[in-house]
Amino acid sequence: MGRQLLTYHRALDPHHAAVRMLRLFSLNRSLSVELDHLRLLDFCLLFPEFLVEEFRLPSPAKAKTRAVERIDSKYSGLSDPRIGFMRIEPIQIQGTRLLLAAEAIVVVEGQLRIGTRPIPRELLEIVELRNREEA
Repeated sequence: MGRQLLTYHRALDPHHAAVRMLRLFSLNRSLSVELDHLRLLDFCLLFPEFLVEEFRLPSPAKAKTRAVERIDSKYSGLSDPRIGFMRIEPIQIQGTRLLLAAEAIVVVEGQLRIGTRPIPRELLEIVELRNREEA
């Protein structure tokens, strides 16, 4: 009693991880990043409230910081960001593998980059919609 049964959480879905990573690459098509850095960016996209708590931002970003503090994340409820970051690692790696298999991203000199294969229009529309909603 008092416990909630969690049957599905987007943070633990490798397909959702793949879409989140595409969102990050769509914001900067020239992005070239190591897997660990992509994982960190993805975590911040999932849990923006921890971005505010764990990182000190430059003074010009303080107004934006207040806005992030007010975001009611769809993925909130994570009690310890370090444990959460470790817990979603296999999901993030699987999401990356999905994108690599589809050639949506490629590895060049140890860096992940957007691939040359076109991403389906329907998927791009979802990516752009989510980016607009959470801008």
